Amino acid sequence: MNGLAVAAGLIIMNVGLYWLSRNRYQMSLQTIEQTLFESLQQDHEEKIRVLQNEQNETVLQISAKRVETERKRIETLLADLAQRFDALSERLDGQNAQKTEQVKARQLSVETRIADLERCLDALTSTQLSKYI
Repeated sequence: MNGLAVAAGLIIMNVGLYWLSRNRYQMSLQTIEQTLFESLQQDHEEKIRVLQNEQNETVLQISAKRVETERKRIETLLADLAQRFDALSERLDGQNAQKTEQVKARQLSVETRIADLERCLDALTSTQLSKYI
């Protein structure tokens, strides 16, 4: 019986050691899994940051090209608009000069008409006066 008790004690000890080693094995697997997960996560986060930076640089380059293209287009439009205003100003100046000449011509013709009317009035007054005299 003593041998049986020793054998039973050894079996219980073996089972206890098995469970203990199994728990330690599972904990070490969990630790390895956690470490691997964190390492892979850091690698992926770094790769994601690198890709985001590359994308940001690409977007900035494309945006800069678009801004430059639009700036050139606006400069061209402004130059064209300035030319149109210059042409309009010259045309208006030409019309103003023409109107000024017409006004001067009218003034001369009005002055001439006034002088003609004075002569007519003088002639009428002299003929009327000659009838009464």
